[in-house]
Amino acid sequence: METVLRLIVASVLPTVRSQVKIPLQGMHTVADLADPVAKIAIYYDGATHDLAPRRATDSKINVLLTGKGWRVLRFTKEHLRDPGWVRAQVLECVRSGEV
Repeated sequence: METVLRLIVASVLPTVRSQVKIPLQGMHTVADLADPVAKIAIYYDGATHDLAPRRATDSKINVLLTGKGWRVLRFTKEHLRDPGWVRAQVLECVRSGEV
């Protein structure tokens, strides 16, 4: 599914890279897709992300990333059924960072 997400995202964020390691406070995260210059991190959240421990970790990562100025987008299998909507969310994120 990450490949599908990458293909959808690349049309509006051509500088996106896969599997980007981002250092955080005493830990790191690996964004499925990211543009480190634009500070946009994109994750595909599969079924394991519905489990409470994983949700807590994801929430912590979101807080730490946004605290460092990153914009975080998370998509699920359900979201990928509407590629136009996913594209629109990424485009809005890109535009919100433009000066």
